[in-house]
Amino acid sequence: MKTAISLPNELFEELEALVKESGGTRSEIYVAALREYVARHVPDRVTDAFNRLADELENGTEEEETRSFRREATRRAFERTEW
Repeated sequence: MKTAISLPNELFEELEALVKESGGTRSEIYVAALREYVARHVPDRVTDAFNRLADELENGTEEEETRSFRREATRRAFERTEW
């Protein structure tokens, strides 16, 4: 996919220097930077989801979807447990 973005001049110049140093392409540098950014922020979404779940459980405001998930996860855990 192609996309267009606007960059501050100083950032563009720094990226151009990286392109020359690496021997790669501008696209490769942008892709690597975006992959790193996404990888760093995905755990934040997971943490946020766990925090919401903990709040729901603590406050007794657990949504039906959460209750269903918890029941199913508990059932599966019990099935795998030797008694």
